[in-house]
Amino acid sequence: MKKETEGKVDVWTYAWVPSNVAELEQTVSIGTKLGAKQILFWEADYIDDRANAAELKNAMRTRAGL
Repeated sequence: MKKETEGKVDVWTYAWVPSNVAELEQTVSIGTKLGAKQILFWEADYIDDRANAAELKNAMRTRAGL
C-alpha cells in the first residue's frame, strides 16, 4: 500500500481488540514492521468487557505515550 501510494497516505493496522497485553504487543509489533503509526481495533468498545480491561487500557496508553 505504501508503495502504491508513494508514501502519500498513512497506513494503519487493523486488528481485533486484544485479550491480553501479550496480544497487544504482538499487534504493535506487526504494525511497527509494516510502518503503521496507528492501529484501528475492531469493536474497540469490547475492551470494557474484558476482565483485564484496566490492564489493557494502561498498556495501550503506555504504548501511545500518553
